[in-house]
Amino acid sequence: MTALKVGAAARLRHAVMTRSELPLALVGVHNPLVSRLAERAGFDGGWLSSLEMSAVHGLPDRNLLGFAEMLAAARSIAAASDLPLIVDADNGYGTNETAVRAVRELSGSGIAGACIEDSAFPKRNSFLGAGARDLEEPEEFAEKIADVAGARVDPDFLLIARTEALIAQEGMDSAIARATRYAEAGADMVLLHTRLKDASEAIEVARQWTSPTPLVTVPTAFPHLSLRALGRLGYSMAIYANQLLRATVWGVEQALASIRSGEGAEQLERRIIPMGALLEISEGFRTAERQP
Repeated sequence: MTALKVGAAARLRHAVMTRSELPLALVGVHNPLVSRLAERAGFDGGWLSSLEMSAVHGLPDRNLLGFAEMLAAARSIAAASDLPLIVDADNGYGTNETAVRAVRELSGSGIAGACIEDSAFPKRNSFLGAGARDLEEPEEFAEKIADVAGARVDPDFLLIARTEALIAQEGMDSAIARATRYAEAGADMVLLHTRLKDASEAIEVARQWTSPTPLVTVPTAFPHLSLRALGRLGYSMAIYANQLLRATVWGVEQALASIRSGEGAEQLERRIIPMGALLEISEGFRTAERQP
């Protein structure tokens, strides 16, 4: 008899709980092809970024992309490979009820987890502008976390609670208090987002964090901190949320310039992967017989 396959959520949860020195490394995957490449490269999981998906759809990252579009993208990405996928679910798409629906649908679709943040609806991207921004009240957001934690179809589905308190300049004490409350409300992991390039806030978060709930970081602003360094600080997961889309834009612009010049198409062929390699990758996608 064939053994039952362990689901993506269970595999990712086990990896979080048993990780050793290095944090788990997740990377932004904005389509099934990128997810397949990330799996081949040995990443621990994929991250379906709201920024990447908004950009791909030609929209700013301001809650303009609906949950139905994110769910459809998540399902197609999860079906393409065995890479566990966490969905960046923004602020739960508005209310407690929309957040509950999102987690119920995602956790019943072979998705490994979701991240929900305490930004008020509509959100704006963490790297867009400086200064204060509206956040949900801590107790209200803790109630949202408790509601969605109880809505999971798959009990192994990872729930990450993200606070934007440092982005909103509420201060370290407020950020730690918020994250602690969210962990108490039922979050499996917490993410205290920061965009300071010297990594001082990320370092201080790890120093002050005393809860057993694992820490997540998004080191977009401080790539000089290696996975090993983040692990020594105490982080259990690092999400490289947007590097692959940024690399894609850079590569496409280079290729367009080369082709448009009228003289560079032949040179470009020497730098890009051959057609045979692309076909080989596409043949490695899951088929209808291998659903998550």
